Amino acid sequence: MGVKYSLITVNYNCAEKIQALWKSLEQFETDFEWIIVDNNSVSGDVDRLQALEQENECIHCIQLQENLGMGRATNEGARFAKGEFVVMLNPDIEFLEPVLESLAQHTENKNIGIICPKMVGPDGEFQTNAREFPTLWQLFTRRFLRKQTFLTLHSDRLTPVPWIQGSFMCMKRELYEKLSGFDDRFFLFFEDTDLCRRSWREKKGVFLDGAVKVQHGAQRLSDASFFKMWFKRTFWIHLSSLRKYYWKWKGRRNPKIFEANMNNNNTKQGKIFFFSGPSGVGKGTLIDYLRKKHLEFEFPPSCTTRDPRPGEVDGETYYFISKEEFEAKIEAGDFLEYAQVHGGNYYGTLKNKLIDSVKAGKIVIREFDVQGFVQARERLPREYFTSIFLKPAEGQDELIRRIKARAPITEGELEKRMESMKKELAQSHIYDYEILSEAGNLEKLFEDAEKILVENSET
Repeated sequence: MGVKYSLITVNYNCAEKIQALWKSLEQFETDFEWIIVDNNSVSGDVDRLQALEQENECIHCIQLQENLGMGRATNEGARFAKGEFVVMLNPDIEFLEPVLESLAQHTENKNIGIICPKMVGPDGEFQTNAREFPTLWQLFTRRFLRKQTFLTLHSDRLTPVPWIQGSFMCMKRELYEKLSGFDDRFFLFFEDTDLCRRSWREKKGVFLDGAVKVQHGAQRLSDASFFKMWFKRTFWIHLSSLRKYYWKWKGRRNPKIFEANMNNNNTKQGKIFFFSGPSGVGKGTLIDYLRKKHLEFEFPPSCTTRDPRPGEVDGETYYFISKEEFEAKIEAGDFLEYAQVHGGNYYGTLKNKLIDSVKAGKIVIREFDVQGFVQARERLPREYFTSIFLKPAEGQDELIRRIKARAPITEGELEKRMESMKKELAQSHIYDYEILSEAGNLEKLFEDAEKILVENSET
């Protein structure tokens, strides 16, 4: 079975940063291979990379006998890529949340070629990773007069940008190959500017998604004080690449920058609202209330392999399909989340049922357990959903009272519910909102939930 993302990182004596990047990838991303191209690092660095490769099947290390520079080394790694997407990552990147699926979804728009997330430094402050196409005057003022010019970037939607740093780039492998990857003539610097420029010329725009973010190292290689820069090898490499860039594009106009036009049919984008919380907290009651009050909302059913019960309707209660059909959909990546429960039956949420509704401008309501939400958030663009966790205002004792009041329950089953409750409550911090469910005060629960829905629905 193939992978969706081929991550490519060029390493030069940065094994410690590579290990930190790996920890963040393990935490937030799935369905990827990681190709690490080592540019002839010192032996100790190579040993650490080889150990990482031996411990993880998805990691592949390529050891070069000489330092080929950023562009050529990335191209070398791309030759072995198997994913639908190639993602170029610097060693000093760390993931703070699921990012790749959100970026990949945007490339369904034919106008989008290269895309990257917003970047923040280790201090949490925003870093600019997008700039205008360079002019000699602009580079002179930035380098010698320390004058910076920044683009206006949107924090909640896509921003078209002339070029982005090669520290994080995501694009379809098909486009990377069509562009022949990076220009080998650039050892370091301007290879990213050049690639973005060629992408724009192919009518494949470069965009920054301000709705998702990653962490990037504190300083760029080309940055240094006025006096120190003269003694840095990277300064002279920068000047050499600058000369090559201007020689290559001399006399040619900059390509035209255009908007993504994601919603050019004037249809507003919808939103998915995920509701989670422990058993007995009132999720079902709240969703029944929303279903009755808001007939315009959509409540798509789940998919299951179990047999229909009396009164259940296919397409309303559940989508009832065979086990073979379900497993084929798993293989095809059709599910937003799924699980196999005791007894062997599958339950899952079809991705396209939610995404199509969002694109049509609909509000979608879904109840998920924490495990289901963790899967779902990794497979959706971040701006598509808002997550809400319901907590008992009076604490766990009130939940136990509610569970006992519903129906007779054995001590063993109650103990299982309590253990599950503790695990779910411990994960409430991963949600966008937490609202309290007070005993005997459903009106307050309904009011708090509807306020969040209003504030987060696009108009």
